[in-house]
Amino acid sequence: MDFTLIRIDEERGVYDRPFTVLLDKDEVAGDFTLCAPTVVGPTQAVFDESANWAGAAVLMTAKAIMRDEPWSVMMRDADFKVELLRMIEWDHILRYGSSRDVRYLGTQMRSWMDIGVQHVLDTCTVTYGADNRDALSAGIEFFSRLSHQVAGEGGLAPFPFERIETEVLRIFSASSWA
Repeated sequence: MDFTLIRIDEERGVYDRPFTVLLDKDEVAGDFTLCAPTVVGPTQAVFDESANWAGAAVLMTAKAIMRDEPWSVMMRDADFKVELLRMIEWDHILRYGSSRDVRYLGTQMRSWMDIGVQHVLDTCTVTYGADNRDALSAGIEFFSRLSHQVAGEGGLAPFPFERIETEVLRIFSASSWA
């Protein structure tokens, strides 16, 4: 359960998600306003930043896999997954507009995220201590595809994620990483 305590002397605000007032001793709940969530896709700068962070995380993950550093694999992959989720959110926002309630940080993702996307995510999940090359490769391919879709739908210049894919393949084919 999520909840918020609001002091009586705090400014009342506008909220984009429905809420229930459980206790209102001072009868001020009427001072809150509920509006539709703002639905916007990324700007070019935000899109590029996300793709660059994703690319950096993917490269570090690939190196950690080849160095057999499982904790680093998990940490860098988590960084990548943050950007992958942003791309999924933007994709759904651009395709569905406000008809789907795309939630922050994947909250209630089963209710708004396409079932096909959820299935692809199953193939992108790294596991501590496992050989995660296939999972990372699946995530890279998925991110690349989604980023091109988002760029097309949002009127943005695409990010050349193929260069990242090529470098990861080079890292994976190296005999050792020091």
